[in-house]
Amino acid sequence: MTSISPRACDKCKQLVITATMFASGGLRIVLDATPVPGGDYATWPIGYDPGNLRLLAARRPRQVATPFDLPEHLQATWDGYAKANERSWYVEHVHGVSAAEIVNNRRSTST
Repeated sequence: MTSISPRACDKCKQLVITATMFASGGLRIVLDATPVPGGDYATWPIGYDPGNLRLLAARRPRQVATPFDLPEHLQATWDGYAKANERSWYVEHVHGVSAAEIVNNRRSTST
């Protein structure tokens, strides 16, 4: 039986979730349980039994689509790339480093 509930990492005790990469032949990835803006992975549950769900993951999209209910006068100014960067996504777990620190470290080393 599997669960998509967060659990404590055996080494650092931070909360993590385990997901299967979509279309990768079953590759499993451990993600920090807290999504953060600037993260890398989108996740979604698969299954019907709440006690036995699988969590699938994929690289987050570069841009997000315009919402269906967005007023027409705002559709011209919609920036799907900026909105994707503003949304919270999951990051791959690093022992002893929070998800926010991972993203902040990435930003500070890329500039």
